[in-house]
Amino acid sequence: MQQLIEITGNVHIGHSAILTGEVLTGQSMVITGNLIIGTDKNHDKYDGDYVIVPKVYEQILNTDDKLMTDDVTVKEITYTLTSNEKGWTAQIGEV
Repeated sequence: MQQLIEITGNVHIGHSAILTGEVLTGQSMVITGNLIIGTDKNHDKYDGDYVIVPKVYEQILNTDDKLMTDDVTVKEITYTLTSNEKGWTAQIGEV
């Protein structure tokens, strides 16, 4: 018989809280919503882009020691072919 532990909503755990428990074979735990586990250090919220379009030059997301609230999505690399008198020209990425 499977047992299910389900938590729905927001769970905030401060730096002094302890979350313990174990998941045994045949059991599962579902957390729906936001789970925030604090640390001994305060972190600023990341306020940069979460959707990134690849470029032909380096891009840096300043996420070091930042609290991120969403997944980062990296878009597909653009690719175009253009015919010319000598054949084809491929352009990969954007400038």
